Amino acid sequence: MKRLGATIQRKSARHYLGRIFATLVSTMFSIDVYDSQCGIKMMDRAFARVAFATPFSSPWIFDVEILSRLRKLTNGCTTSIVEVPLAFWTEKPGSKIRLRSMIVVPGDLLRIRLIDRKQSQSSPD
Repeated sequence: MKRLGATIQRKSARHYLGRIFATLVSTMFSIDVYDSQCGIKMMDRAFARVAFATPFSSPWIFDVEILSRLRKLTNGCTTSIVEVPLAFWTEKPGSKIRLRSMIVVPGDLLRIRLIDRKQSQSSPD
């Protein structure tokens, strides 16, 4: 990724797979997120209580579940959720997307979306 003032070093394939995944998440959950899988998450206690109140249904993409839960907490007002881009990041050797992940993750994403829909329908507004 090229951004003035930032040094982000990763393989092109990882960047483009990440963009595809982020686009899917944004579309499926109506959250305009650039990088749902960024390893750094900061939130206040109220958000943390909701984000971690129940076990995650996916060990691979729990970040998406966190965003879904926080969106519900804010009644869909995602302006309470802010992405702060990293100024420096380097891909670590051995950190790679494996074939098994690419097979499991789409099913996990659909399961999280179904949970999200079910909870949205059952919660009073």
